[in-house]
Amino acid sequence: MLVFGEEGYTKATLAQVAKRAGVSSATVSHYFGSKAALFEAMVTEEAMEIGDDNPMLLVGADGFRGVLHQLVAEKWDRLTRPGVPELTVTVIREIQHFPISAQQLFRQLSQRYRRRVEAVLNAGVMAGEFDIPDPHATSRAIGSLLLGAMMDVHFIAECTNESSCRVAAYSAIRSAVDRLVAPVSPDTTA
Repeated sequence: MLVFGEEGYTKATLAQVAKRAGVSSATVSHYFGSKAALFEAMVTEEAMEIGDDNPMLLVGADGFRGVLHQLVAEKWDRLTRPGVPELTVTVIREIQHFPISAQQLFRQLSQRYRRRVEAVLNAGVMAGEFDIPDPHATSRAIGSLLLGAMMDVHFIAECTNESSCRVAAYSAIRSAVDRLVAPVSPDTTA
């Protein structure tokens, strides 16, 4: 992930991956065969990890807002892991060079997150907790907010190694999400 993130898909080589992993190029070639196969295996592993740690979200005392906060926190943690910001930029910049299966998998991963957020927003609207005219558009806005904040913190603010910066950014994101996902006002429930 780090090599693809640093070098980009086109410039990354199996030799660079092998060197970073501390193994021979022949070993990498033996297990993966090609750069495309290695990249697809990496993406598939990431997808399986995302699928494995997404248990059913339960509504607790904080209601659907608490579930939404949990989804936002999980996504923020994932986006700010080492190597993920660089890989994200690589994906945005070079997706047309990836194998078709990797392109589709990346799209499915982002769509899966948006669908989960949208489901929580719809449930919150149905329960009378949220006043959102378009949960689909709001779920896209939340995803974009997280992506933009990650890119700002990592590439523009240059505070990638400062946990206090990431924590402050997350706090601002959570506040922005709370403003975006308005509670139902007392006037509309009467």
